Amino acid sequence: MKTFKNKIIILIMSIVIFVIFYQLLGFFAGNLLPTSPLGTMIGLIILFLLIPISYLSAYGVVKVIKDM
Repeated sequence: MKTFKNKIIILIMSIVIFVIFYQLLGFFAGNLLPTSPLGTMIGLIILFLLIPISYLSAYGVVKVIKDM
């Protein structure tokens, strides 16, 4: 039960971190990337990279909190 609770916490935190990263990169990408097919492709690559990055960062946060 404890591991299930940890997985739910990691999932919720990864969603929150994903939204934060997406908002930050969306703000910068809106200003820096041109509206072209290349800009769209770069945006999609960044979007697919954000999913594992947000999960791993949430997993790391939970590990640090558990070790405290």
